[in-house]
Amino acid sequence: MTRRIRFQHVQALIQLALMFCVFCSFFALQNAQAENYDARYLQWKAEQEAIDARLSPSASTKTSQPRSASAGSSEKINLNMATAAQLQQLSGVGQKKAEAIIEYRNRHGKFKRIEDLQLVKGIGPALLAKNRHRLGI
Repeated sequence: MTRRIRFQHVQALIQLALMFCVFCSFFALQNAQAENYDARYLQWKAEQEAIDARLSPSASTKTSQPRSASAGSSEKINLNMATAAQLQQLSGVGQKKAEAIIEYRNRHGKFKRIEDLQLVKGIGPALLAKNRHRLGI
């Protein structure tokens, strides 16, 4: 009878050990799946934020304003030496107005004052006021 009791105890211990192994395996698998899910979620979130940053007009203005402000405060555009590309960096000046400025400069000589820019067809006081801080002679 003692052998039978010992055998039953051994069987019970083996069953407990097997259940413990199954239990640990189940939680290890759950943990691995959770980590995999977390990694996929973080990757998806980063991709979505990158897409949002590209598509958001407020994000593009936020990033471009400091650049233009810092460039504007340190770089003046010389009206007498600027190329068409440099003149197009001014607010409200496109290809046609830049060419008109260069044509005026070629016909009438160098600008004597920044205000003389208003003598160019298509450039008025409002455009001059917007760009005065960026202009130089």
